[in-house]
Amino acid sequence: MKNKAPIIINTISNFLLWRKNISGSIGFVPTMGGIHKGHLSLVKKSVSYCDFTVVSIFLNPLQFAKNEDLNTYPSNTNDDLKLLSNYNISVVFLPSKQEFFSTNFSMKIVEGHLSKCLEGQKRPDFFPGVLTIITKLFNIISPSHAFFGKKDPQQLLIIKKLCEDFNYNIKIVACPTVREKNGLAMSSRNEYLTKDEKADASVIFESIQEAQLLIKSGVFSIFKIKSEMEALLLSCPNLKIDYISFSSCSTLIEYKKTLKKNSLVSIAVFLGHTRLIDSFFYPDI
Repeated sequence: MKNKAPIIINTISNFLLWRKNISGSIGFVPTMGGIHKGHLSLVKKSVSYCDFTVVSIFLNPLQFAKNEDLNTYPSNTNDDLKLLSNYNISVVFLPSKQEFFSTNFSMKIVEGHLSKCLEGQKRPDFFPGVLTIITKLFNIISPSHAFFGKKDPQQLLIIKKLCEDFNYNIKIVACPTVREKNGLAMSSRNEYLTKDEKADASVIFESIQEAQLLIKSGVFSIFKIKSEMEALLLSCPNLKIDYISFSSCSTLIEYKKTLKKNSLVSIAVFLGHTRLIDSFFYPDI
């Protein structure tokens, strides 16, 4: 059976008109474009779960600092729409910047603790920017389910907290990280990597696997696990470690000596000029 082409909606008013006439479960997949197999795995999950699926494409300027890659972010709307047309998506919501922001827009959603750790320390503009746009999108789309990848675990945890604190009746569905053949976690920013850098990036997932093997064998010493991960990562001369973190899933407070259950193990590295992240939950969520 041929997939029906999604409706493309560019304005909030037209989306609300469509939404008004819909009943049943609505799955939502927010994206910034640069659609890849990771995004498509979220789309497939939504289509299988829900009566309707809405995908948004909005390159959110609020989550980029001045020295970051807003102007070069790898996104091509025509390519994205072609990829999305292969799935039974109901709507692609494609608002312009002018549609989404009034000329005197001045509000931001700021989370007070979880967003101050890990990525929040390195990218202080990121989570307020994400939460502000996600809040707007949740208000407009009114989904019953929203699908987020474990590829961005801190974002996943913070958005769950957003729904809890703001009483959104939205089920947040956590979806597995999708990887390249060499284990590199799929990301739009992988487009920045050279062929050699992409090959070298396999060491990132190797370090994740080594940590998982150590834990499975009963090693919970953070010093031991971290040392083994560092040794693998630094075997790649072009790689620089930003951080290796062992933290509580509920608070993101760092564990100092011993890994405990309900933990997030996460790493950030620079490979050439590109910053890459990877992680896993222990045990998996």
